[in-house]
Amino acid sequence: MAVGMFTLALRIALSMAGSLFGVVCFALWGFYFRQEYTAASGGLAGVFAAWVLVTHVMYLRDYWRTWLRGLRIFCIAGVLAQVAFIAAAIAFLIRAAHPDDPPMPNMKSLYWAALLSFLGLFWALNLSFYTHRYRHEFAEFRLLLDF
Repeated sequence: MAVGMFTLALRIALSMAGSLFGVVCFALWGFYFRQEYTAASGGLAGVFAAWVLVTHVMYLRDYWRTWLRGLRIFCIAGVLAQVAFIAAAIAFLIRAAHPDDPPMPNMKSLYWAALLSFLGLFWALNLSFYTHRYRHEFAEFRLLLDF
């Protein structure tokens, strides 16, 4: 069940693009538009894309074999982030749907924040999925070494 080099290179490139997108969203909405909630959503999406990037690079470099507990920690962090991103997206959508209490300067930015929360959910799902997959692959390999 080893991953091919082309597939792994695609995953690494996508994770790098996601990390860069998160940094750009954080800088753009944080410093130019001055909307902290949207900047935080984009920044967290970029952070989780960077975690996925670290996961794939460590798989490529074969560092996970000696640190299976780290994969479990990454998987748990991904699951907790999924819950947080779902809650944030729902909160942003509800807040955007009710603009009257209290009014905010730019309510359309809340839709962008919800969209970036869903993007963060995507990266948290990827983090959980790939760490779980790599953990099982290395656990099977470790079982073979024990015999």
